[in-house]
Order: sequence, then C-alpha cells, then structure tokens
Amino acid sequence: MSEILTGFLPAGGQGGRLRPHTDNVPKPLLLMGSADKQLIDVPLTIMGECDNTFVSTHYQAELLGSKLRDYRNVTLLHEGRPLGNAGAFVEHYNLLAGLDKDGDTVIIPSDPVCR
Repeated sequence: MSEILTGFLPAGGQGGRLRPHTDNVPKPLLLMGSADKQLIDVPLTIMGECDNTFVSTHYQAELLGSKLRDYRNVTLLHEGRPLGNAGAFVEHYNLLAGLDKDGDTVIIPSDPVCR
C-alpha cells in the first residue's frame, strides 16, 4: 500500500481579536488585502498535494462548508465546542490516524497571515 498524505486545518475559532470583521464571517474566510483570495485559500492550495484534507470547524461552519466545495478531497469536520488548534486535532485524531497508520499528516492553520 502506498503512503497516504493527510492534511488537517483547524478552523474553529471565532476570530474575537478581529471583531467586527468576524461578526458575520469566520476568520478563515476574510479577504486578504485587496486580493480576491480568502485566508483559507493559502493552506488549502498547499493541501492540494494531500490525498485527503480535513478542516475542523465550529464557528459559522455552514459558511466555511460552502467555501470548501471549491476544493477536491476536502472534508468538513465539526467540533462540538471551540477547542483551539491542538484540541481540534486531538478530537479528530482517531479518524486521521485510522486512514493510514504509516502515513503522514500535515497540519497548517487555516488562517495564516501572509504578506
């Protein structure tokens, strides 16, 4: 069996430090400067090399789910409550580890600040 590369993006936060910008949109969906790209487009493009990518979310999950339809092999996972980056990974660890015990997992925050 060939090695599987899995991507994981924690994206469940409320973006409290960026209020009021995040009152109606989750932080990963904010636009980057004057570009037509949203913050989550950067890690999702990188994750395009992965066999499967999972995005864990809590805050305004339906908006993020709509965005993910633009990408192949991406699955939305729901957090029961906001858990932070590490907590989201721990919550979904059994699913991720069960895909391929010898495979690798790449974890990238869903809202990197790029310049």
